[in-house]
Amino acid sequence: MALFNKKDKQKKEKEKPQKKPLEIWYTEDGTKIGDDGYPMTPLRTKMHHVWNAYFIYAMILLVWGLACTLLGWFSGETFTDWELRATGGWEYNGYRLATLVRIEALVCLWTAVASVILNLKGFAWMYDRASNGLVNGLMYALLGISIAIELVALFMIHIISPACLINIVLIVMTIITMKQVDEERPSLKKAKRFRKEVK
Repeated sequence: MALFNKKDKQKKEKEKPQKKPLEIWYTEDGTKIGDDGYPMTPLRTKMHHVWNAYFIYAMILLVWGLACTLLGWFSGETFTDWELRATGGWEYNGYRLATLVRIEALVCLWTAVASVILNLKGFAWMYDRASNGLVNGLMYALLGISIAIELVALFMIHIISPACLINIVLIVMTIITMKQVDEERPSLKKAKRFRKEVK
């Protein structure tokens, strides 16, 4: 019996897919080479980090959106049986807290989905020279919505929407960095591989 178990174990180990090693190439002067074969200048490295930040930000937003949803659920608000009219619950400057946090949760959900798309399409634009139409359209739509919600939150409710504020800062930074990377592109030449690092 032990012999069969040993054979099954060996068979399973053979069937496991081998993880492909990560290869990082460098030029002669030690500059990292990107996936597109061009050197990773400080601007391109910054852009790479910005696209990575969108994915991390999406994960944080999912947690924050869930927290807002739970806060809205446990805010003491009750609904009538048939008409679903909300009564009671905590208030802030005359506005129901449950409504405010539900709006924030919706902003978080929309931004999380948009951030994952921006992460994927942003890398495609940077390394595969894909069109930036979807990236720009999504960023400007998100920027417009975030500015509108932030202005309403500040001037009507006297509160800050954390998600919208971070959206504005991140998108403005992305737009500026994309413009700089675009301007730098014509001056770049394909890098010669000199040293390989395997991780």
